[in-house]
Amino acid sequence: MEDGKPTYAVYGEFGSGKSSMLNFIEESLKQSPGTAPIIVRFNGWLPGSQENLAEQLLGDIAAECRKKYFVPQLSRISSKVAKAVTKGIPHLDGIGDWFPKETQRDLIEGLRKMLDRVPLRVVVLVDEIDRMRKNELFVLLKLIRGFASLPHLSFICALERHHVEGLIREEFGAADHTFFHKFFAESFQLPRLFDSFLESEAHDRLVAVFDRHGWFVSDSAVKTTFSDSIRQLWGAILSPFCSNVRLVNRLVSAVRAEAGAIIGEVDPIDLTLVAALRCFAPAALDLCWRFRDTLCAQDSPSGVSEPNDTYALNVASYLSAEAQLDTGEPMLAHVRTVRKFLFSGLDKITDSQEPDSKAWINAVLRYFEANKQGTQTRRLRSAAYFAAYFQSALPIAIYSERNLTRIFDELGRSDDSQIDLTLRRELETLELNDERRLNFLEKFSGRAAQALDPGRCAQAARALVAFPGGLDAQFHEKECECVARLVLNISDELALSGRVEESHRLLQTCIENAVPDELAHRILTSARGKRPFPDAVIAMQRGVPITPDEVIERAFAKRMEVKYGPGVAVGQVDLNLSYWLAFNDWGIMLKKDVLWNTSRDLQHEFWKRYISSAERMADFARFVVAQFTLNAMRMTGPISIENLLKKEEILELARRFPPYVDEVAVAYIRELLGGDAIPEPVGFGAGKWTS
Repeated sequence: MEDGKPTYAVYGEFGSGKSSMLNFIEESLKQSPGTAPIIVRFNGWLPGSQENLAEQLLGDIAAECRKKYFVPQLSRISSKVAKAVTKGIPHLDGIGDWFPKETQRDLIEGLRKMLDRVPLRVVVLVDEIDRMRKNELFVLLKLIRGFASLPHLSFICALERHHVEGLIREEFGAADHTFFHKFFAESFQLPRLFDSFLESEAHDRLVAVFDRHGWFVSDSAVKTTFSDSIRQLWGAILSPFCSNVRLVNRLVSAVRAEAGAIIGEVDPIDLTLVAALRCFAPAALDLCWRFRDTLCAQDSPSGVSEPNDTYALNVASYLSAEAQLDTGEPMLAHVRTVRKFLFSGLDKITDSQEPDSKAWINAVLRYFEANKQGTQTRRLRSAAYFAAYFQSALPIAIYSERNLTRIFDELGRSDDSQIDLTLRRELETLELNDERRLNFLEKFSGRAAQALDPGRCAQAARALVAFPGGLDAQFHEKECECVARLVLNISDELALSGRVEESHRLLQTCIENAVPDELAHRILTSARGKRPFPDAVIAMQRGVPITPDEVIERAFAKRMEVKYGPGVAVGQVDLNLSYWLAFNDWGIMLKKDVLWNTSRDLQHEFWKRYISSAERMADFARFVVAQFTLNAMRMTGPISIENLLKKEEILELARRFPPYVDEVAVAYIRELLGGDAIPEPVGFGAGKWTS
């Protein structure tokens, strides 16, 4: 400023801190005692057209001058100059043509005299020049150049030099920097920031965002883990997104906007990476949402004939869509790196051999297990938590961490009866929201063994298996899977701590008292060692002792006799709440020569008593025969409807009680026994049955 030059350029790359530097310059100039200049802030991006740009610039200068000094007619002359200059600059042929008219010279001279009355230098800080349209840019540059001779007036312009100079060369056909220096008497390049500075800036500000939202109040170890993770992820994942201060600011702002609404509900690192994708590669995040069932899968697709082929196709479709994202190669590489962190193991599925090969199956099972384990750490890859990362508030289907902590605290202080009451009360509040209840069971079963002592865990398991809610819910199968896993996890902990008898009693009690047959059967098959592949491997690695078949089979046979034995009135039985595989395994057990079998004909006698009308024959066809028929292709070995009743016995009962009231039931019986098993009813034509 002491040099009195009219124009200065402060330049650097986009996002390098040019606007911040203008702020620093303004602050420094204002601190000059007695000589502080008049500061005018002007944003080149705001005027909106070349016609009003000159008027706004000169108007802003006049307005700031009037705040300190009385200068008559300054505003009027400024307005006239702006209008005259604007009329003279549509044709930008060269410097000599900028002010061709005498009237303009007169007006400029008048403006000079007005500014002479201002005893201080006027400094115009011009920002966002590099964002202006080409025509607007040249209007501004010519104004700055044309006003260079005015007294006490200096322009400091922040710009991206390569972009602006490229436009100047294109306009004037220059091959060097001549015209750039004609516009700017002095230029200052902002120093390049070291990557270590950007890392430190991003790290400190991200930690501060989560800290202010209270994420680390209850656990300082979580803060340390987050801090270490940000530093570890910086080089490969975050630094390509945050190559300058502006981009760091964008990421921090995005995280700040999303973190407050879901305090403690998700993993803070995953939330940071989701915010990064939302800022810098939104199409990639949209793709994750569209393929959420594939990315968060915990098992192969159900209801399809070839689940392995279907899942392999789904994974290939996602990776193909990812490769076609219109983000440019460098950004696409960053996107892949982020996705590989968030959903590690996905690429190994396609790198393995064809579906059904051993290598492919192992890769898929490891991926499924990682998704299941993600529930315990609230990762994006967990189906239970995925939706929370895409909402401004916790979705209604998500059971909050705050409530889960409250439940564990209550259970930790409760006796056995209070544990039952606490869980029953909580489940009853969730009865109207199937998804939220399932989410609660997923989280509870995944973390109860770590949050509660074995005794309270065992009582919680006994309470959950006896709760009747959800038997016909949308997610009934998954709920049974969650509770069965909880029972087995607690049984494992008891056995590993040397309390084998308690482990056996827990399994027996839960099998006998489970309300749904399916839950009892899942506990039975898991305790037999037929757990999902990853669970089985983990149990084997931990050295969990195998439960003798006699222990759990006796409990299961007892349960089935209580529910379907001779002491039960068949009118009280609802096959809609039964489970076909439970009947199958009961039939196999009844064939064994063991002391706890009171009669090998228990199930045979039950069906003879139950199927005593056309309506009950229809129920038998829908809820039992249909399951064996629909699953015949994928079920092998000892699974057969003849473990319940011989086909000739079913044929006899079907002809005694033909289910003409239900066309679908008739179709299933014919599928099982042949087309002539049930003849067409006399006097009824096709399509005249009532269902």
